[in-house]
Amino acid sequence: MEFLQRLDAALEYIEANLAGEISFGQAAKLACCSTYYFQRMFSYMAGIPVSEYIRRRRMSAAAFALRDEAAKVSEIAAKYGYKSPTAFNRAFQSVHGVAPSAVWGKEALLTTYPRLHFHIAVTGTERLKYRIETQGPLRVVGVRMRLAPDMEQNFGAIPAFWRKAKNDDTLGEIAKLMTEDSRAMLGVTLYHGPEDIGYTIGAASAAPVPAGMVECEIPAATWAVFPCVGPAPAAFQELYRRFYTEWLPVSDYAYTNGPDLEVYTDAAITAPTYQCELWMAVTKK
Repeated sequence: MEFLQRLDAALEYIEANLAGEISFGQAAKLACCSTYYFQRMFSYMAGIPVSEYIRRRRMSAAAFALRDEAAKVSEIAAKYGYKSPTAFNRAFQSVHGVAPSAVWGKEALLTTYPRLHFHIAVTGTERLKYRIETQGPLRVVGVRMRLAPDMEQNFGAIPAFWRKAKNDDTLGEIAKLMTEDSRAMLGVTLYHGPEDIGYTIGAASAAPVPAGMVECEIPAATWAVFPCVGPAPAAFQELYRRFYTEWLPVSDYAYTNGPDLEVYTDAAITAPTYQCELWMAVTKK
């Protein structure tokens, strides 16, 4: 429950600053995580990026403010963070479907997006299986891409990265480096700071690092391990969502802000019965 309370504190901060400057860093601090992981958790839990949530809340508030016939569009635009009335007009229309000036007409239908509250909800009876494992440090060799702070970009960029690695046979080259006791391909998310968020496709390996590849060291950690069944990447994205919304709020573990491991078996990843695992680094509360 403490996890949800921290997220709610971040939402309260956003709400209190709709007509001012909103710092993702401050919101993340209230949620006790990095800016990247705050945006990531929010996207999975709310179903929209935090930037889109803020835009919708500001445009909802702006619509109410514009009901005052003495209000000027330029003043309301500035109040809610838009230096250009044109940019404000575009944002307003994208949310409400009408121009700001239409608010003063009697026929205008506007849209209100209420403040979010995160809470535990009973959504079904589907079980979420997991196990807890403690593992020593792991050396991974593979290829790396830099992730964007915007989670929406990463949802498309990571699958494209995998496709490229398959098409140019990088996956085949990585497979040759695998240790004898590990025959799985890994997707590793590592956060070293706002300017250094990386995703590595690789494998556990003791081999020298080939040209064009990198190595990353995953420290010893306690892991919550979740079996994943279904076509990738959709099944993984759904499992990430369930981790944040169903498992984390009620468990006696706290998320450590990564690293995260996606463990892929050698099979058809788009098959409905494809099996893999998601490893999330956690610590006992």
